[in-house]
Amino acid sequence: MTARIPLIYLVALAGLVVAWAAPRFEDLAAAAILAPALPALTAGALYLTAHALRMLRLGLLALDERERVAPLILCHGLTAFPCSLLPFKIGEFLRLAAFFHVFGYRRKALAVWLVERFGDLVVLTAVLAGFFLLEGNIAAQSKGVLAVMVLGISLALFSLFALSKLLYFLNHHLVLNGRRQRRDLHILRAGEFLFGLEAEVRNSIRGRWVAFLLLSVFVWALELLAFWQLLATFTHQETSLGAMFADGFLAGFSMNGQGFAPSFEAHRSATLIALAALAALPLWWMRGRGAATP
Repeated sequence: MTARIPLIYLVALAGLVVAWAAPRFEDLAAAAILAPALPALTAGALYLTAHALRMLRLGLLALDERERVAPLILCHGLTAFPCSLLPFKIGEFLRLAAFFHVFGYRRKALAVWLVERFGDLVVLTAVLAGFFLLEGNIAAQSKGVLAVMVLGISLALFSLFALSKLLYFLNHHLVLNGRRQRRDLHILRAGEFLFGLEAEVRNSIRGRWVAFLLLSVFVWALELLAFWQLLATFTHQETSLGAMFADGFLAGFSMNGQGFAPSFEAHRSATLIALAALAALPLWWMRGRGAATP
């Protein structure tokens, strides 16, 4: 049953691509014909390179389980497009489910997902804070987002390290006193899960945290450049990079996520479709090779 999941997903992904592209044929044609070729190709190349670095970063986090590196890299390529279509970052649940499928157990998958998103959160907070300090004209909504991101980093650090240490002493107290109530057992299980999660997080970044942070910086530098190039190509807006970044970041949390010209969204999604196609090729090749093997 598990071996059939990639094939089922590939068929569903192909259907999603067709369902997305059919009503947007005119936008796709406009993006291909009207946009200047060199800027559009440059933006696409930057965006693909950013996602390639994201794949490299995932592989870096999974080096303690080397057999999972290749499936995890393919997992990113296959989920990037559908995740981009879902509002309010709901696509993260699909991404996390794919990580569960790759690792086979939740603790390591959740640790990799948390570390990856924590790196994104740190870099985005630094970028947004830098725009706020240098320009001072970031929208009020963006200031709220910055505050939420800082709070998220603080809560993540507290939950992973301080809370796990607190539960350690609480579990020690419960064991010494022989408590056997249902509530106490739930606390013991929660503490055990957090201890294991903290250990997996440490294993994922042990000796690699500098490379992980550098990759996170490069990822967002390339994505910002691609974002700026696409906006300059398709919207022709005279606005600062900080304002464009804030608008684009907030658009990811909106219901439609379409804060820009249709050609802009068409080009971005077409780039992710190309990434999914590149990631699907090894799966088809391995499937064909397995079928040819007697």
